[in-house]
This record gives sequence, C-alpha cells and structure tokens, in this order.
Amino acid sequence: MVRNCIVIYFLLFFALPALALETDQYLSWQVELQDSRPAVNDYVNSKMLAKLERSSVQQANSCHLAARRIIRVFRRPFFQIIEQWAETSPAVEVYPSRNFAGSYRNESIYIKNVFPFILPMARTMNINGVYLGTDKLGHFISFGVRYFGIFHRAIERGADERTAMERVVQFGLMSEVDLVGKIVTGVLSFADLEANFQGMLFFRSLCDEKSSFHLEKNSSQQWRLVGKFDIARYVNGDWDESYNESGFSRARFLLALLKDLNTTKPISRKVLVSR
Repeated sequence: MVRNCIVIYFLLFFALPALALETDQYLSWQVELQDSRPAVNDYVNSKMLAKLERSSVQQANSCHLAARRIIRVFRRPFFQIIEQWAETSPAVEVYPSRNFAGSYRNESIYIKNVFPFILPMARTMNINGVYLGTDKLGHFISFGVRYFGIFHRAIERGADERTAMERVVQFGLMSEVDLVGKIVTGVLSFADLEANFQGMLFFRSLCDEKSSFHLEKNSSQQWRLVGKFDIARYVNGDWDESYNESGFSRARFLLALLKDLNTTKPISRKVLVSR
C-alpha cells in the first residue's frame, strides 16, 4: 500500500506525460470501421506545419530541439491532445460510437471499475486495417519523445546503440509495470509498449536526412519539413490488444476470466486477427 501511494504521488507530480487507458479490441471483431489513416495523417501534417512557423521552433539551435518543440503541439499532461482529437473528431470513426447509450466498460472484458483502476476507456479505431485504442496515439507521441530522450542521452554519454536501446526497453517495461500500466489500470499492455517504441522511431526519423519525412534547414537557414508524415509506417498488428494480448493484475485477470466463461470472447489464448 505504501509503495502504491509513493508511485502514484510520483506519477501525478513528476513522471507522466500520459496516463494509460484501458481499451478492448475484442468488442470490435465483428465491426467494420472506416480507415482513419487519411484523417490521422492530415491532422498530424497540418499541426506540425502550423507549429513549424512558430518562432520557438525556428530559433531552435539543433534539429532535436526543433523536433521536440514541434511535437509539443500534440502533448499535454495526462491525456494527450492527439488522443482526445481521435476520441472526438467526426473524421475518425470509433467503436463504440460516441452516441452509444450503453456502458462500454460493462460490455468489455473489464466488466467494471476495480479500485484503484478507475480510468476511463479508450474507444477502438481503424488505422490501415489495424484496430487499436485511441490511447495508442497518445503513447506514440508522448512516450515516443521520452524514449528518444533516453536513447539520445545514452548515446551522448558514450553508450553504443545497442546499450542505448536496452536502456529504452528497460525504461519502457518499468513505466508500464510501475507507472502507467499495471499499477494504474491493472493491465500491462504490450500494445502500449509497441506504440511507445514506434513513436521513438518516428521521433528519431525527424532528424534523419535519409527519412522520407524529416526536418532540415533551407537556404535561408529556416527549419522546414521535407515529405509527409504517414502513420501507416509505424502502426502494425501489435498495436491491437486482441492480438498482442496484455498481462493482467490478479484482480483484473479474475474479472476478465469470469467474463470469458460467460461469453465467447477469447481472452486467454493467442489468436490470429485478420481484418
């Protein structure tokens, strides 16, 4: 109990760029959702281009600093701007629908809140044929930046790339177990970890001149974006929590198992998800 209180205090006041939300892709197995890839791409590209014009970005003395300042347009403490956009934008079709009159949680494998696991649930969206929670976009941005910061600092301090990557993985597992995952929601989401890691690859690519979408300075020494962002380069089947199954706390697992015994939803075996 003392340990949990300390971790929650640390989480609320110092550590977190985002809170992890629960999501249930099993519910959407028989549902066809519109592909939101174009909507996400339009949103990200337009926001980044607008932010690029800000003096704070143009005054950045390094590509990494410019990139970090641009990405702030999608971020805020706890629930990220980009995931709120996905939850509310009419350009993104989600399941359950926004006018769903029932209880998403009661229909899901989670059944009900179990204290202290009381965060809301993220709806499901479709990106390039992969069904995922809207919260994954928040992980992609917020933890992608944090992962890259850990990687970059390790390289600057003399670590080789393998060692730097190991530090990123260690931080990701620690945060999912002790900060934003198992303690906060009762769920250790491997799909969250995949979205986090892909976010780091995206952030890293912004300063790679070989990338199809990156930052560079033009002839007037102004930062500009080359190419177009495409979320499909990063989203894969492991963002889907009904394919890349999560680990559960004892309380969460027992409730999910109870639900499984009374429905046809498979929550305890690996399945091949084909959309």
